[in-house]
Amino acid sequence: MRVNRYIQTTRGIHYYLLIKELPPSSILADHQGQRIGELHSLGKQVVGIGSVHQSGIRYSLKGKNNSPWFIKLETLKDLDNFLAERNIFIKHVRKTDIRMEIDADLKSKGWRLVGKSKNVFAKRTGQNLEEALEQAKNYARKRNSLIAYA
Repeated sequence: MRVNRYIQTTRGIHYYLLIKELPPSSILADHQGQRIGELHSLGKQVVGIGSVHQSGIRYSLKGKNNSPWFIKLETLKDLDNFLAERNIFIKHVRKTDIRMEIDADLKSKGWRLVGKSKNVFAKRTGQNLEEALEQAKNYARKRNSLIAYA
């Protein structure tokens, strides 16, 4: 099965799946286990065709016009096989693993953790606390994060 239609975003490409057996939201990894994307499932938001980003960018369907806009699969095994043919693997993660990944992502962007309570504050070097908190809240909102940065 070829994938000819997709949504182009500023941060990557989105493909849509129609699958009877719904997988949990997961991380997609390459053959070395490096994160290359995410699989969003029930309860997660995805970019819809024709959506308009707050910056004004319209997300439109790209690729061959006569191709379907979704990938239709029956079972999780079909999904695993489809992804494996493309050297992509599902890495099932717990919520705490996702939290650690988001924390690592923040650290890689120059943030430092400021607090050890349930609500973690993140701050870039040289920012005052109010700016850092506002930026952290926006970051968490955009990622539909499981972590409350507030």
